[in-house]
Amino acid sequence: MPIEFDCPQCQNRLRVPDGSEGQTALCPKCSEQMIVPQQNAGTASSNPPSAGDGGNSNPFSNPPADSSESNPYASPTSTTEIPTEGSQASLASSTISVNQVLTETWNGFTENLGAFLLLGVILFGMYMATSIVTIPIIFAAAAAGDPRFMVIAEILGGILNLFLVAFIYAVGLRYTLDVLSGSRSPFERAFKVFPFLLRIVFTNIVVGLLAFAGMLAITLPILPLIFFLQRQEGAVVIVAFLAGLTGYIFIFTRLCLPLLFIIDRGQGVFDSISSSFTYTKGNVWTIFFSILIIGLAGIALFILLPLPGILLSNFIVVAGIALTFVACVLGMIVFLPFITIAFSIIYRLVTGQPARIPRTAPAPTR
Repeated sequence: MPIEFDCPQCQNRLRVPDGSEGQTALCPKCSEQMIVPQQNAGTASSNPPSAGDGGNSNPFSNPPADSSESNPYASPTSTTEIPTEGSQASLASSTISVNQVLTETWNGFTENLGAFLLLGVILFGMYMATSIVTIPIIFAAAAAGDPRFMVIAEILGGILNLFLVAFIYAVGLRYTLDVLSGSRSPFERAFKVFPFLLRIVFTNIVVGLLAFAGMLAITLPILPLIFFLQRQEGAVVIVAFLAGLTGYIFIFTRLCLPLLFIIDRGQGVFDSISSSFTYTKGNVWTIFFSILIIGLAGIALFILLPLPGILLSNFIVVAGIALTFVACVLGMIVFLPFITIAFSIIYRLVTGQPARIPRTAPAPTR
């Protein structure tokens, strides 16, 4: 008889075929990876697996032919198949709106305020630690006075910084995805992103090259027009600005999700880039304006928070500087997780997943 158990992250009730013990599956609701537990002795099936299955030990690839249910891997309250690791069966392209992104981002942040402020502290601390690690390399090279050593040190510092920043961003995204999925222990997997680190770094490099190529492809056709308008500086500026803005909107929106496909779905470099292109189609302006609004809100935050300290520095210099510094740190602690929430929400929405699963949601009735 089928084995029933609860997802350890979102408590969704799952059902898998008899004989699935020890197999890896993904929850269709929150994408949590889990091992199918052993069946209780009192509910053990009296019918052993048929010899006609060809010895296949993966119950997720060949459903039992005599099953009376249309989907033997579905939870009792869902028709969604439990996908095996790396499967894309549960994803479906969806069109989203700016209001939907902003509302879900704000609700996700406020409903998990403590968890995300803690993430902000961790991310800020990790970024500061990255500077502490890489800056001495540059200073040591400058102190040596050898130009060749300075070039080598700058290259090494740049590579180290590339990997550290990729790791920090991956930690933030993994933590955010788990919190939005209703996890009560998001740290459990947040720092287990090392297997994806090389893929993330190479993806960043490939995306950067694609962005450069895209901007070049957009700029080259208008070079004759810019040359023709070279005596009209205002027109040249307008044309260059519009071309740059068009290229930025297209490239940024279509290439903004590869890392999420790597972290959440275990995809490779080019598969993740292809998935980003596929699922962002039709949502270019929504993604652009959503991130633009959040970015402008962040700028306003960094202007308003330090303002009291700046005003105070006119009277008490030390106190004003200290207050300004504290305000900037607080702004970073709020903004860093907020932007990871926004991209995670966009990823979940465009792939047809629920934007978030409130942590306060009651567990399903057994």
